[in-house]
Amino acid sequence: MKRGLLIVLFCSLQSIYAQSGADERYDTAKRIDPIKQNHDQFFSQSSTFKPVDSTLLFLQQYDKTKAHNIGIQNLGDVNTPFISQVFKPYVLTGAKLGLLPFDNLNYTIQQSQHSISKVPFTQAAYAQGKGGRRGMIDFDVFHSQSHKRFDFSVDYHSTTNDGFYGRQSLSAKNLLFNTYYHSKNNRHIAAIVFVWNKTNFMESAGNEQTEATETLFKALPSRSRIVNVSLNNAKNIYRASDLSLQNAYFILYDEAQKKGLLALKHSITFTKNSNYYTDAGADFNLYQNQYYFNSKNSSDSVLFKQVSNSLEVYTPDRQQAIICKAGIQSDQFRVLQWANSNNYTWSQKHNHSVYGEAILNWHKYIKSNWFAQWFADGYNQGDYLFKVKHQIQFDAMAKWQLNGQLLINNRSPFIKQTEAFNNHYVWQNDLQKTKVQGLIVDLIKQRKNKTPYGAMVYSLPKTVFNIQAGLYNIDGYIFHNASGQIEQINSSQQCAQIIATTHLNAGHFQWHQSIAIQKFGQTLADKIQLPNWVSKTSIYYQKHLFKQASFVQFGIDASICASYTAGFYNPALQNFMLSNQSVGAYPFIDAFINAEIKTARIFFKLEHINQNLQGVNTYPNFIFTSPYQPSAPMRMRIGFIWKFYY
Repeated sequence: MKRGLLIVLFCSLQSIYAQSGADERYDTAKRIDPIKQNHDQFFSQSSTFKPVDSTLLFLQQYDKTKAHNIGIQNLGDVNTPFISQVFKPYVLTGAKLGLLPFDNLNYTIQQSQHSISKVPFTQAAYAQGKGGRRGMIDFDVFHSQSHKRFDFSVDYHSTTNDGFYGRQSLSAKNLLFNTYYHSKNNRHIAAIVFVWNKTNFMESAGNEQTEATETLFKALPSRSRIVNVSLNNAKNIYRASDLSLQNAYFILYDEAQKKGLLALKHSITFTKNSNYYTDAGADFNLYQNQYYFNSKNSSDSVLFKQVSNSLEVYTPDRQQAIICKAGIQSDQFRVLQWANSNNYTWSQKHNHSVYGEAILNWHKYIKSNWFAQWFADGYNQGDYLFKVKHQIQFDAMAKWQLNGQLLINNRSPFIKQTEAFNNHYVWQNDLQKTKVQGLIVDLIKQRKNKTPYGAMVYSLPKTVFNIQAGLYNIDGYIFHNASGQIEQINSSQQCAQIIATTHLNAGHFQWHQSIAIQKFGQTLADKIQLPNWVSKTSIYYQKHLFKQASFVQFGIDASICASYTAGFYNPALQNFMLSNQSVGAYPFIDAFINAEIKTARIFFKLEHINQNLQGVNTYPNFIFTSPYQPSAPMRMRIGFIWKFYY
C-alpha cells in the first residue's frame, strides 16, 4: 500500500513551506503520525487538525532561527543572540522586561499544541558538526501519547556549541510539556502547560573589523580560524519558566447533541524569568558610560515574577455565524534588579485588563476576526491593542485566499527601558507610549487535500506563493543609542514592506524563494538599522532511488542581504544597540544532501562553501554577520530525524 505524500504547508503572513506532489511515496508507508490542533482550538472545540510535518522539506535547516526567518543578523553561529533582518514591530501589550535576543529561541505557552496519538509516538532529531574545538550538538525529542481522556506530549531541545571564537560557548535547553483532559461528555475540559528555558552564553565580542584582520581571516585555513577577542569573559545567563493551569466548563450544554453552547474558563499562570550578567574587569575597556560599584568585577541581575489570573466566557467554534469570547485579567508582578548584595532596587506592580474577541462568518468563503484588549489600571494603564482580520477564499478548498489585517497598538515602554540599575547602566527614563498602526494584505495561492481524521494538509501544484504588503506607522519608537542609553523618536515614522515567498515545482527540480523589500523613513532607518532587502533561496533536485526504497534531495541554500549599517550586540544590555559598522552584500552558500530511508531522515550539509571565493572588493563587509562578528568558516554538518512507532 502506497500512501500519498502528506505535506504540511504552513501559510503564515511571512512564509510558505511546500513540497512536490509528484513524488508521493517517500513519506513513511503504513504509518499514522499524530495530529495536532493549537491550544485555543482545543478549548473552542474546533475540529481543525494538522498532522506532524514528516517531510524532507528544509530538513537541512536544523538551525531554527534560520529556518523560520528569511534572514538573520547573529553572532556567527547556532543559537547565538540574533535579530531578524525583516522588521517586525512589537505589537503586544502587558508587562515585559524587554526584548532580549534569547526570546525568540525559547519555548512559550502560546506554542503549546494538543496532540492526539492513536499509539505512542516518539521523534528524535540530532545534528552535529565542527564549530570550534568541540563543535556543535543540537538535539530534539518529541513524544506524544493518548490515554483514555488524557493527551500529553513533551518537546525537549538542547544545543551546545563552542562557536569558532576563542572563549565563545553556548548552552541552551528548552522544555515544553502539556497535558490535555476532557470529560466523557466533553462538558469539562482542562490543560496544564509547563515551559522551561535556560541559556548560558559566553560572549566573545568578536574581533574589530580592520584591514589587518581582513588579511588575517583570508590567510588562515578554516581549521585555524579561532581568533583572540577583545572581551575576555562576559557571560549571559537567562532563565525563564511558565506554568499554566486552565479549566473550562460548559454552563450551557445541549444534552441531545452532546455539545457545549457556552463555557466559563479560568486560567492561572505563574511566570518567572531572570537575566544574569557577569564579566571580568577587561570589559570596562569595551563599554562606554559604565556605572559600577566594584572596579574589579560585576554581577548584574534582574528577576521578574508574575502571577496572572483570567476569567472568561466564550462560545465554542461550531462554524456558526458568530463565535465570541470576553474576559478579565489580573496580573501581579515584581521586579528585582541588583548589582551586588548591597545594591539593589525592588518594585511591585500590577495590571488589570479586559479583552474580547469575535469571529464573524459572513459567508462560507468570507469571515472576520476581531480582537481588542484594554488595560484599565496598573503599570500598563491606558494601553490597548486592536486587531481585525478579514479573510476571503475563492473556492471550497481555499486554493486562493485574500487576507487583510488592521492593527492598532498603544503600549507603555518595557520595564528595563524605563528603569535600569546595574553595574554598567543606571537610568530612570520618562518615556512616552509607543503607538503602532499597521495595514497588511496577503494574496495566497495554495492547495489543500483532506486526510484521515478530517485533518487538512497541503500538497503542491506547479506553483504556490504568498505575497504580503504591509504599511506601518510608528510613533515613539524606542531604541538603544551608540552608547547603550535609551532614546525615543518623538515623531511618527513609516515603514513599507513587501514580502514574497514562492515554490516552483518542475518535476524533479524544486525552487523555493523568499524575498523581503522594506523601506523606512529616514529617521527610523537610522535607528532600526536593517537592510533594505533580504533574499533566501533553496534550489534542489529530488528523486527516488533503489527501487523506491529511499528518497533523496540534493541542492544548495543561499542567502544574501543588502549592505547596511548594523546594530552591535552589547552583552551588558542583552540587546543590540546602534553602531557605525556595515555588513551585508555578501552571499552565504551551503550545499546539502537530504535522504529518507523508512522511518529515518538524514542530511549532510557543507556550510559556507564559497568562503575562499570572495575577492578583495568585498571589503569592508567581508563575511561579517554582525559588527565585529565574522561568519563561521566552511564546515560540515550532519544530522538525522528518526521516528519511533510502538
